[in-house]
Amino acid sequence: MRVTVQAPADAVLAHLHPLLPGRVAPIDDHSCTVQLGGDTLPVVTRRVLELAVLDAEFTIDALDDLRDRLHSRIHQVLDVLSS
Repeated sequence: MRVTVQAPADAVLAHLHPLLPGRVAPIDDHSCTVQLGGDTLPVVTRRVLELAVLDAEFTIDALDDLRDRLHSRIHQVLDVLSS
C-alpha cells in the first residue's frame, strides 16, 4: 500500500514511527510517498491515523479489499467517538 502525503518527507519522517525511514520517499519539496505494504491491518490503521494527525492531505493507493477493511476500522473509531 502506498500513501501519497502533501507534506515534506522530513516532516512526515519526524512524525511517524522511527522504524519507517526507509519507507518514506520525497516526491518534491512539498510531498512524499510512504510505503506501508506487508504490515498487518492494525499497524496500517495506526499509520494512517498517524498521517491524519499531520493535518496534511493524503491519498491511499491500495487494493479495494484493504481500503474497505481500513474504512471499517476507522468507522469503528468514529462510532466510539460519536457515542
